[in-house]
Amino acid sequence: MFAARPTLVVWDHVDTQGLALLTADAGVSTPAELLAGLSAAAPIVLAALLDSGDEHRIERRVRLMTSEPEVRTGELQQIHGLEAQIRRLLAARLGRDDNDLAVRYAAAQAAWGYLAAVDHWAANEYSEPLADVLRDATALLVKAVGAVLD
Repeated sequence: MFAARPTLVVWDHVDTQGLALLTADAGVSTPAELLAGLSAAAPIVLAALLDSGDEHRIERRVRLMTSEPEVRTGELQQIHGLEAQIRRLLAARLGRDDNDLAVRYAAAQAAWGYLAAVDHWAANEYSEPLADVLRDATALLVKAVGAVLD
C-alpha cells in the first residue's frame, strides 16, 4: 500500500526546522557555543510544533509508522539521510572534517536519539505529553553530544 512513497508519510517539517537551527548562525563555533545555541532554540521550536495541535497529527503518523513495515522502512531511510545532513552541518559549524568520528557520532546521536524518544512515547501508549518527551530527549542529547565533542 505504501511501498511507492513511504517517505511522504514520514517527512516532517520538524526535521527542516532542526536543520535550520544548525545553519542559523553559519560561523564556526566551539562545541560549547553550538550546544548553548541549540539548547536555547530547541524549546522555541518544540513550542511552535506543539502549539499548533500537531501532537495528535504526530501520534497518528507514529501509529502508522509502527503498524506498516513499508512506512517504518521509509522512516529509517529518512533518518539515515537526516544523519548525513546533520553530520555535514555539524562539521561545517565546528570547522571539522565530516568524517571526524566525534562529528559522526554526534550526528548519529541527534538523528537516532529523537527516533528513540518517539518510539519511547509510542511504547508508553502516548501517555506522556510529547513536549515533555522531546524536552527530555533534547536535554539528554545536549549532554551526550557535549561529552562526545569535548
